[in-house]
Amino acid sequence: MPTIRWCYGAYFGDKDGAPNSDPSLSSARKTNIGSAMLSTPEQLKVLHPTRLIIAVIDLLQAKGEEFAQRLQVAGVLFAFFSAGAA
Repeated sequence: MPTIRWCYGAYFGDKDGAPNSDPSLSSARKTNIGSAMLSTPEQLKVLHPTRLIIAVIDLLQAKGEEFAQRLQVAGVLFAFFSAGAA
């Protein structure tokens, strides 16, 4: 369990999960977004412009497309590429 706490603290900030204010961290880390797929559109708005690439044969293709829709709803600038599409 100490290793999990260390990893959590290294990613999110302190052991209590308080957002880290280090300017070198990504906006997702500063706002304590643990999973973009579980985040609200309001939380996603802080993300930097995103490039999303999925493969047609990817098992998670539907999740990638869903994430693209979530970024659009949140107003995040993104580029979406589907590799292998005919």
